This record gives sequence, structure tokens and C-alpha cells, in this order.
Amino acid sequence: MRVDRNLTLPEQAEITFGEGDRRADAVGELDVVPDADREKLLVTWNDTGVAYPPVTLPELFAAQVRTTPHAVAVWCDDRTLTYAELDMAAGRLAGRLRRLGIGPGDLVAVRIPRSDDLLVALLAVQRAGAAYLPLDPGHPAERLDLILADAQPKLVLTDARADDHEGYLRLTSPDDLAYVVYTSDSTGRPQGVEITHGNLANLLLAMRDLLGSGPDDRWLALASPAFDSSALEFYLPLITGGRVVVAGAGAVRNPKALADLAKTQGVTFVQARPSVWRLLLPGGISGVTALTGGEALPASLAAELRQRFGRVVNVYGSTETTIWSTFSDDDSIGRPIANTTIRLLDDRLRLVPVGTPGELCVGGAGVAPGYRWRPELTAERFVNDPFGAPGDRLYRTGDLARYRDDGTIEFLERLVAGAVEGGVGVERTDEDGLGTAHRGRAGTGRRETARSGDGMTEELRVRLAGMIADASGGVISPGEVLAGRHTLSALGLTSLARISLIDTIEDVFGLEIDLSGDLSSFEDVDTLVAALK
Repeated sequence: MRVDRNLTLPEQAEITFGEGDRRADAVGELDVVPDADREKLLVTWNDTGVAYPPVTLPELFAAQVRTTPHAVAVWCDDRTLTYAELDMAAGRLAGRLRRLGIGPGDLVAVRIPRSDDLLVALLAVQRAGAAYLPLDPGHPAERLDLILADAQPKLVLTDARADDHEGYLRLTSPDDLAYVVYTSDSTGRPQGVEITHGNLANLLLAMRDLLGSGPDDRWLALASPAFDSSALEFYLPLITGGRVVVAGAGAVRNPKALADLAKTQGVTFVQARPSVWRLLLPGGISGVTALTGGEALPASLAAELRQRFGRVVNVYGSTETTIWSTFSDDDSIGRPIANTTIRLLDDRLRLVPVGTPGELCVGGAGVAPGYRWRPELTAERFVNDPFGAPGDRLYRTGDLARYRDDGTIEFLERLVAGAVEGGVGVERTDEDGLGTAHRGRAGTGRRETARSGDGMTEELRVRLAGMIADASGGVISPGEVLAGRHTLSALGLTSLARISLIDTIEDVFGLEIDLSGDLSSFEDVDTLVAALK
């Protein structure tokens, strides 16, 4: 049997049989993956094993405190804490939590703005043996209430004050929960993803090795504490002897001041979504390693980033696989990080050939235990790895990708229904409002072909809803945007943020938005659709 892998879609593949070949009863039962490709897909390109010790974040941080107790660990609003001071503050608060009955198996909600106090609180909860639920006080109260009602934390912590003079450290294991982060499903309903200490430690150690982050590095803490990516900004410097530089609330709205802060504090790493990078670049930020992920990276922005910075790292991942799962220094989403496997599968969880689109499924040390209180959804999205050892699991991202001949992965698009039938991506009508808002979106932006008629209008509405949800920083879901529950003004999108959003829309769709009117006229999905021509 011969398969022409130069053709894009599997239904176009030319399959011929020799006289000695047995015809299958159904083409769908054929295994079209050559043996040589199978070896690459299962072994060569997923040879990511690294023997990291079975440690937890509290243990890694404690080791760094012993190594550099007097080095500055965190800077915030002209205040600094050394490693020893941060450790002492976290230990005292852990003692306070213990006296309040907090211990292993408990969940503590932390509703503190991004600050040095927030970092103290997050470390303290883990030192007490509990897991934390990060809440951004700036997010709508209605959403915070929904999350609290669903998560059912034992305590809501709103400050890092501790009167205890005696510190406390409860030993945790890699299997214990470290945190629970909430995303939204297609209806806007919050869903909590549970992450273990083992998940988190593997991510931190893998990124340490990939980025070479060390004692001389300083990370800008810019992400909302409700986003899991904030964990990388907070914790990676603390386990490598570096420094956390905390950006104040609303820092993105003043890119010039943020650039000055990065320069003054000697920041070396900045992580942001592409839409946020568009806001930051006019401020003149430079001299850092730029990490970008969380949404599609348009080719024009990728070129601008590489022109500005010495190194640009494109990362891809999902909350369900612990922040980032792949990395790349080019326009692909690259290769899996340490102790991570990537399978590109069809709807029957069979391998697709090299060059053929398949659903991107992630396995390995970053795969979360599942969703809080939602066993049916967990069973649907977290499945057994048919090519792994007993007990190995995969998370089905619902993203379409393909392997290139060199083993790098090319992101293609979001599969609305998360299905690949016979190796072919199926784009179903997005009745549930998923759109493009998905943590897994990464890679080079793809232009959509404009079509006329009501179908194109509805497709634009759905996709624009996803982009607005992304621009909101995850405060709302695409479904809520489509329902007209929030205007752009209500989301706090400034004129600069609207321009960034419009630039992204034009780049992705290959269309042009009429900017002859006042920017304030762009308030919702329908006004943006009307402006497209």
C-alpha cells in the first residue's frame, strides 16, 4: 500500500493496493501509517523522558531558601523580600491557616490582587498541605460567586496577615493537589481543573531546562492570578534563585511605564498572550526573552517580536495539561516538553500519518487528574492512551494539528466539537458558542477565506466572540459575548485594546474593518461584523 503524504487532507490521499494485498471491508479500518512513521510518531518524536526527582514546589522553594537566603526573591512597588523573608512570611501564614483547621485535602480560595502578599499567600496555602484556588478580585463578582459556589473551598483568604510567630511546613507529596484553576465551558459555566504538585513540578523543571532560567534572571509577573500561566511567572524564578518582579494592577494599560519597569528592574523574561504583546510593544519594551502562547500568533506579530527580541519562544498548552506542553523557537508549536507525549489521532484514537491533520492529544506528567466535581466531563476529555503503558492517559484538546517531516508540530485550527473523523477535521456549527477561545490556541495565525451570505455572518459572529473573550483576559466566555451580556466598554477595553483586537481580526480573517468612525462605536460582536467589508 502507498500513501501520498504530500496531499493535505486524508480523503485526497492516493491509496493503491498490490495484487497480494487484502482489501479491507471498509476503508475506515485501514491502518495507513507506514512502519517507519509509526516509529517516529510513537518513539523518536516523543523521546522526552527526563528523570526529575519526585519533588513538590514547597520542597524546591525550601531548597533555594537554604542556598540563597539573602538574595532578593520578589520586588513589588519598591518593596523587596529576600528568600529568607518570603519563606518566613509564608511559614507564619501557614501556621495561621493550620490554626484555622486548614490541612491536607482542603481547598483555600485566595482573593488577593497581584502583589507580594499574593505570592506569600499562595506559598502559605501549599505549606499548610492544602491546595489553593486563585481568584482575581478585579473579575466580575458574579463570576467569582459562581466559582466559589462550584469549588466549595473551606476558606476564602483575602489578606496575607499572620500574627503567628512560629512557622509551619506540612510535607506534601507529588500526588497531592497544588491548585485548582477555573476556566469556562461553552455555556459560560465555570469548570475547575485540578493540578497536582507532580504536574506543577514537572512543568517548572522542564521550563527551567528549556529556557535556561537561573539566578541572574528576573521574571515579570504580569498574568492575572486567576490564569494558570501566572504560576510559571511566580514560581520558576523562586526555584532557580531568580527574582519575581510584580507588575501592578492595570500595568498592561500603560505599556510605556511597564517597559520602564522592565528596564529598571532588569527583567529578562516576559510571558504574554499575542493580544497582550500587541499592547506592550508600542511602549518600547526590549531586551527580554519573550514567551508567547494562549492564542493564535499572527505571522506579522511573530515577525515583529523576533525583530524586537533576541529570543521568542512560542508555547502551546492547556490548563488541563499544566500550562504549557510544547515549545518552539519558530512558527510551529514545536515539540513536547520533558516527560510529555503528543499524539495526533482520529476520532477512533488511531494515529494519523505524518502530514495528516489529527486531534492533538497530550499525555505525560502534565496531564491533570481531571475536573472538580465533574466525573462525566473528565471521562470524556481524559482518555486512556492506546499506545502507552497501562494507566497512561491523554487529554483531548479539541485542536487540529499535523506533524511536519522534521517532527515539529503545526497547529491548524480549533475543532469546535473536538472530533476528527477518519483523520479529517470536522468543523461543526458552533451552536454552543465555543468559537476560538481556547487556551490551547497557539502557533501561527491562519487567514480565513471570506464567504458571503448568512453562513459567513454567523461564522464571523462566533469567531469574533472568541476573540473578544480572549481580549477580556478570560473574564467572560464566548457564549456570554454572543448573548450580548457585556459590551467592550463594560469589559474595560480601552481604545488601544480595541485597536489591538481589530488588528488581530484583520490579520486572521484577511478582511478590513472600517475605522472611519469613532472607536467607541465598536461595542459588540454585531457592530464589528457590520464594519467588516
